[in-house]
Amino acid sequence: MTSPDDSSGPSGPNTRPLLGVVLWSLVVIGILVTVVFVPIWKPEAGGEQEAGELIDLVDQDRAAVLDTAALVSENLAPLGPPVRAWSEVRCHLTPRISDGDGESGVVSYYQDCLPAAYEIYSLPPQHATVEQAATLLRGELLEPTDSCDELILGVGEIGFDPQRSDQTIFVSWKQPPTSAAADGQEACELPVPGDGDATRVQLTVDESLTAGSYVVLEVYGMYERIDVGCQRSIGLFGECTPPEGAPYLPESPAN
Repeated sequence: MTSPDDSSGPSGPNTRPLLGVVLWSLVVIGILVTVVFVPIWKPEAGGEQEAGELIDLVDQDRAAVLDTAALVSENLAPLGPPVRAWSEVRCHLTPRISDGDGESGVVSYYQDCLPAAYEIYSLPPQHATVEQAATLLRGELLEPTDSCDELILGVGEIGFDPQRSDQTIFVSWKQPPTSAAADGQEACELPVPGDGDATRVQLTVDESLTAGSYVVLEVYGMYERIDVGCQRSIGLFGECTPPEGAPYLPESPAN
């Protein structure tokens, strides 16, 4: 005879822990399904607002970049005035890699922005080659190659504090691919105002580019960054891709 306390039957009290494990397993599975298969989207409105604030911040350093360009351009006086000059805010995306918190690969994206100033100078025919241009500007060359883009060293540093690390200066010789002299060489496009991911373009000189070769001055300030997140096709464990519309490039200051 079985006593009332016998728990060996199918409805005995020992089935309750098993039932609890099953219920908790179902809850955990439901959470995982929700996390993995429900898309995760970073609100674009927030990203655009933060990007607007970032560009406003970077734009405040434009004056310092222009001051440096004006200083360096004194070393380019033998070329005459520039045929094209402008400044802008340039931005790009940089992936943020996992820092060891359990997820590997790209976990979000930074939007990096910096102020930039450009000046393009035409070279006269008697100084059209990179060696002639460097001699005219009293600059130095690395070992010249067959490239249509060569850095001229020493020109940008004349009269500029070498201890400054918040700006970067390039003076280069270029032959655009439209030039007969650059025929058959690799593409060597001149920079273009607002080209790529740029905003707040201020064009100050805009003349025809009719020479065969040029000297280009580029001055860049320090970059600032924000995290704009990412979008995933299947939630937290999906591939992290740049959010739609990034980098965000609002033309007018954020309110």
